[in-house]
Amino acid sequence: MDGDLTVENALDVVRHIFAPSELSYVEELVFVRTWEGQRYREMALDSGYEEGYLKDVGAKLWSALSKRIGYPVSKKRLRFILEDVASRIPASAWQPSTSSVPSRLLSSMSTAPPISISPPSIAVNLPEVTPWVGVTQSFGPESPGSPLPFQSRWYIKRPPLEEMAMGILQQPGGLLRIRGVSKVGKTSLIHQLLGEAQQKNMRTVLLDLRQTESSTFESLDNFLRWFCWATTQKLGLSLNVDDYWFPGAGSKLSCTNYIQTCVLSPLDSPVVIAIDTMHYLSSHVKLACEFVTMLRSWYEQSRAMPIWGKLRLVLSYTAELDLPLATHQSPFNVGVFLELKSLTLDQAQTLARVYQFDDNLISPEQLAVLFERVGGCPCLLQLAFYWLQYGHVSMAQLLEDITSETGVYGEYLQSLWLRLQQADPLWQAWKQVVQADHPVTLDLAVARSLEVMGLVKLDNREATPRCSLYKDYFARFFV
Repeated sequence: MDGDLTVENALDVVRHIFAPSELSYVEELVFVRTWEGQRYREMALDSGYEEGYLKDVGAKLWSALSKRIGYPVSKKRLRFILEDVASRIPASAWQPSTSSVPSRLLSSMSTAPPISISPPSIAVNLPEVTPWVGVTQSFGPESPGSPLPFQSRWYIKRPPLEEMAMGILQQPGGLLRIRGVSKVGKTSLIHQLLGEAQQKNMRTVLLDLRQTESSTFESLDNFLRWFCWATTQKLGLSLNVDDYWFPGAGSKLSCTNYIQTCVLSPLDSPVVIAIDTMHYLSSHVKLACEFVTMLRSWYEQSRAMPIWGKLRLVLSYTAELDLPLATHQSPFNVGVFLELKSLTLDQAQTLARVYQFDDNLISPEQLAVLFERVGGCPCLLQLAFYWLQYGHVSMAQLLEDITSETGVYGEYLQSLWLRLQQADPLWQAWKQVVQADHPVTLDLAVARSLEVMGLVKLDNREATPRCSLYKDYFARFFV
């Protein structure tokens, strides 16, 4: 077609690509607002959805779109790629008679900043885009930054963690605690564990606290009702939370009775409930204390009541929850604790081989440099390998531009900068860490916030940069 796509036309093209499947309202919202140039934080403020939830929806949407058209799609490259795709489809195939974008999805388009799209350094060689129906094969690796699904070839095992974790989940009342910094692969590990649990005839539930609305945390009653509803819905059981909620008994007892009666009793197999991003509760201390003490009581009941032995819990978090709990009330000192760390150099080499890189594409010396720069972070390694796989950059160019905002890490580094700008105490503390040539002692809350972001390694409250990529990128702002 001639000229740039309008947002209405662009959405119609995407609907055509996914037909006969339909996009959800939230998927269309993320697409439209991305086309208009909004960041996820701006979308969240405008729409009322949680920023983390919108990021998850966006990541899955770009991944699905990439698989449909056979070329990697990201927020930054969306316009360039979709306009090329649209030019290959007869307009009559996707153009409706009237605009198809609901007005509630549109922000102020007249004032929305234009998206700056940098054309790829290689020719786009897209396959024929009709027909779309039934296209299910994977054209390449999963989009970087997204958790890896069960049995993904891109998932690198870190023995003996996986074997130890599965051993715990096969024990009655097993409780597994997984801790690791941001981007280290906690959710990917959970996917592997839940997939294997399903193969062993266990029922599984994955709850991500980032997907809850802010109103859910306004009271313990709201939160526990959400917990029961989400657990039941994930298991495909009858939703009858209100029938088992007794105000006089209190929320914790109602929730406990509901899980026992409506979740554990009807099922013959063990039930694994994995709660991801537990650290999101740290800003709701009173609620968090009540919730985790209830989880501890379930763990204790599993020792005396066989029905509670059917429940297996996985708690995943980036930083310790600093909660005023007695030792006997906390679930964070029972069960088995696994610290998920960055990849080793040998594991990074294994990942490179999975991407089928030989020494001509990535020399051992270059891989060692990249490994050191990103500190073995699996997400950042996969991001580099993803673009190398498609020929977007050469390894030499990637390393040369590694701290540039136009490099493969540019968008991610800018997002870290933006987050730090929202909180001056974090910015000032991070400045101290970057400028020092020795560990810096920080306020505990600030130190843990930087740890959650994946920026620092902590030894008690002494912080050092997690990798030289972060230190070198931010050093320019502190001259």
